[in-house]
Amino acid sequence: MKNCSLSSKSFITPILLLSVFSLALVQGCSKMPPSEQAKNILEESGIQGGLIVHVNCGDGILTEALKTGDSFLVQGLDPKMENVQKA
Repeated sequence: MKNCSLSSKSFITPILLLSVFSLALVQGCSKMPPSEQAKNILEESGIQGGLIVHVNCGDGILTEALKTGDSFLVQGLDPKMENVQKA
């Protein structure tokens, strides 16, 4: 039986890379439409699939735009109940 640990480097590395790119890119392009922001984030990160966790997702529009295909599982997290209800 294979050991499928979540701490596997091959699984964690893409998530960390996307997190770093997301922060840098979203801060620099916040006036762009969410679809364009998502496109830039995914292009710059080079990630072609996996888990995306959008922390402080707000209304969830950018979160939704990050789901560009079946190769991505996208989840949004936000501490404010009003944002969760909007999303």
